[in-house]
Amino acid sequence: MPLEEGAPAQRNEILKTKDGSETQNVYRYFSKKTVKENFDIYLAYLKNAGWEILGSSLAAEGAVMGAKKIGQPGTLQVSIAKNNITQDVSVEINLSVQN
Repeated sequence: MPLEEGAPAQRNEILKTKDGSETQNVYRYFSKKTVKENFDIYLAYLKNAGWEILGSSLAAEGAVMGAKKIGQPGTLQVSIAKNNITQDVSVEINLSVQN
């Protein structure tokens, strides 16, 4: 998974349901790249790594894409958002795996 070198992490968690049926890995960081640059990087990476893109949306203020790896449990979501006040761009990668 492409992560921006030197980008400060905002969130790095592994969440599990009480019954252990689902695990969610969440990583969020501040990016120096634009929303579109990040969108293009992650879309190209996922396609080249054999992920099926389930859906995507791109706007100036944010973007999102969902993907599934054929033959693997779980789904991946990449969300990219620009804060209109601070102009900071954050990228969140969320992988949910059903056990």
